Amino acid sequence: MAKKEKLSLEELLEQALVKDEDKPYAVPSNWVWSRLSVCCNKLQYGYTMSSNSEEVGPHFLRITDIQDNLVNWNEVPYCEISKEDYIKYRLFKNDIVVARTGATTGKSFLINEETDAVFASYLIRLSLEKGVLPKYLWFFMNSEYYWFQIMIEKTGTAQPGVNASKLGLLFFPLPPLPEQQRIVDLIDSLFVKLDRAKELVQMDNIDNMKKSILARAFRGELGTNNPNEESALDLLKEVLRERVKVN
Repeated sequence: MAKKEKLSLEELLEQALVKDEDKPYAVPSNWVWSRLSVCCNKLQYGYTMSSNSEEVGPHFLRITDIQDNLVNWNEVPYCEISKEDYIKYRLFKNDIVVARTGATTGKSFLINEETDAVFASYLIRLSLEKGVLPKYLWFFMNSEYYWFQIMIEKTGTAQPGVNASKLGLLFFPLPPLPEQQRIVDLIDSLFVKLDRAKELVQMDNIDNMKKSILARAFRGELGTNNPNEESALDLLKEVLRERVKVN
């Protein structure tokens, strides 16, 4: 088998950027449209093993353990695993796992704490590059445009699903790093206020309001963007430059 040729920075950048004619909507001039795989140093399928209610090893995170964007680790079962496989499949804080098959295809969960756990085979783990904030990407993976792409990918198959390659090809809007943080902070703040309002007055349209906030966030319409900040294109180049070095 012929050895795979290494790609240059320019070739990687061409693969990463979404062509003008394919961009789904306009974003601020210092943002870029990129593919999901660019922000990941790893897109990995999980571990195949039976779960066990006995504490025979680490927690064994499955699709069914993720409910309403939460995981109750006290109810997550365990699994037996070798030291070598534990190193390979161990979950770390800021990993994102995504359901890759069935009715919940595309559902994601951000690991927001250190925990002794590995992930099951029907999940895909995204380990992110330094240029993308995990919570920014996870918020995007709760947006309507993300779900629109997921629905297109899984439509027409006998068993609905999205593999790692297809997941990596999805489009997402990438702002400069400071803007990512401002978006995360503002969404967090607004969602907390909406949840409090729901508790106080039993509002029925909270979910729609959250969807609207996410849609505006990923169009650069929350009033947080600084057009004078370094372009996300430079951020993307830096991420890819590091990848060229490693490979």
